[in-house]
Formats: sequence, structure tokens, C-alpha cells
Amino acid sequence: MIAGNHDSGQRLGTASKLFDRNRILVRGPVSSDELPLVLEDGAGPVAISALPYAEIYAARRAFGDESIRSPEDVLHAQIAAAKAHVPETARWIVVAHAFVTNCQPSESERTLSVGTVETVPSSIFDGANYVALGHLHRPQIAGRDSIRYSGSPLAFGFDEAGTTKSMTIFDLDPDGQIVDLRTVAFEPLRHVREVKGHLADLVTDAAKHPSDDYIRAILLDEGALIEPAAQLRPYYPNILQTLREKARELVMSSAGRAQSKLDDPIGVIGEFLEYVRGEGSTDQELEVTKEVLDQPILEDTE
Repeated sequence: MIAGNHDSGQRLGTASKLFDRNRILVRGPVSSDELPLVLEDGAGPVAISALPYAEIYAARRAFGDESIRSPEDVLHAQIAAAKAHVPETARWIVVAHAFVTNCQPSESERTLSVGTVETVPSSIFDGANYVALGHLHRPQIAGRDSIRYSGSPLAFGFDEAGTTKSMTIFDLDPDGQIVDLRTVAFEPLRHVREVKGHLADLVTDAAKHPSDDYIRAILLDEGALIEPAAQLRPYYPNILQTLREKARELVMSSAGRAQSKLDDPIGVIGEFLEYVRGEGSTDQELEVTKEVLDQPILEDTE
């Protein structure tokens, strides 16, 4: 078990003192002394190196190397330290936290670094017989068949709707080759999924097919709607989000800043409407806005 970039390495590392070091390996903070867990089977030793996530400055301190400037540099240092402790005849499994180049991320992952390239090449793991990776939430192969993300056990975002979560099981032959590799699919108690349509149609369909799944409703309606989530919740008790189709990308993006000056309220209002629904003021809305703005301001004289 290793700490990831969502975890407290110090807290997780504390638990390592409670377990039998010859049977269970828990790695929290980064260390220059990357000792493996060595197990034995009929073909000999298997060394398992567990490499936790480490911030660049923490890695510099641990390895005494000020030249570490990226996640790739951190992982290079960790792998070199781990490889030095692998018995000569042992087959080698690496467990690591990394973002391998050309792999597919999800919306729920945090970036591993700021101001540097956060990805690493799959070749960084050359020499390992199998690499079990964490960080990306989608199960996938990372460069070659023996480098894999198992992915998260549950979907953590709606962009993972329809993704089958699984675990990977394999055997190592005496030569360190992967044999009998297979995935075991998980069946979650509740799925993460999207429904799309006009609100009235979605309510009708939900009434016919109620569900406890985690739902995001994409609404195709124009104009005002009265509490769409509340209308769907009797049938979708775990509905989490409603979005307008036109404003979907805008709502999911970070908040912007108006370009119009404050002495141009019509421009500011137009930009706001463009932001929240994907189109500016209609002619009718523009007339109403001007009518309101042209009214004199009544001051309270009391």
C-alpha cells in the first residue's frame, strides 16, 4: 500500500509500524532507503517495491539531490533507490504513483505538479517484470501490457460513466514473464450515469424506471425551469447534478471575469447570460434590460 497525492504520507506511514514487515508493506513518506517486500514461491524470490507519491521538495530532501525538478526526476530517484535493494535473482514488481505519458486521465484527479511536466515515460520502469500503477482512475495499459493502472474501484466523476471498474490478477513464471493475466470486473451498488432530454420527458421516464444510481441530468429545455432536480428526485433519490446542454461546458469550466466595463451594465449582463447559458441577450431581453436601467433611481429620503 502506498500514499498517493490525495493522501497524507505521514499518517499512512504510521500504520506501517503495526504490520508484519515480512508480509505487508505500507509506504507513506518518500525515503532514500526503498526496501522491498520479498516473497517466495516455487520459482524463487519476488521483490515488491512500493514507491509512494512525493512532492519535488520532499524528494530533494529525502535523496539529498537539488537537481530533482519534476515528477520524472522524483520517480527516477525512487526507482534507482529501490533497484539497489532487489536481490539479484529476484523477479521484480513495482507499485508506484505516476501519470504515464499518453494515458487517459479523468476529471477527478489532482495534478501532480505545478509549472512542470507531470507525465513520465513508460520506459522509466524498464527492468521491472510488472508495474502496478495508481493515480489515474480509469483501468488502462500504460505503454506495454506489463504496466497497468487498475483504476479506482468506483467512479469518482461523471466522465467515468459507463467505465467498467476492475482489478487485475496475474501470475509470474520462473522467467518473470506475465502469464494468465485477467481482469475481474466490479459491480457497484450504484452506477454513475447521465440522462439527457427535456425535463418533462425525463420526469416521465424516471417515474417508469426509478433508480438509486448517481445521476446527472442534461436538460435540453429553453427558458426557465422550476427546480428540475426536485422534480426528478422522487424517482432519482441520488441525483447529484442538473445542467443545461448549451451551458454544459461553461458550467463545468472555471469562473470567468467580465470583459465589459462596469459603466456598461448591458454589456456585463450580456456576458453573464453568455456564460451561464451559452448565448447572449435576446432582443426581448435587451429591451427589458434597457427599460429597467432607464428608470430613475428612487432614493429613500426617510
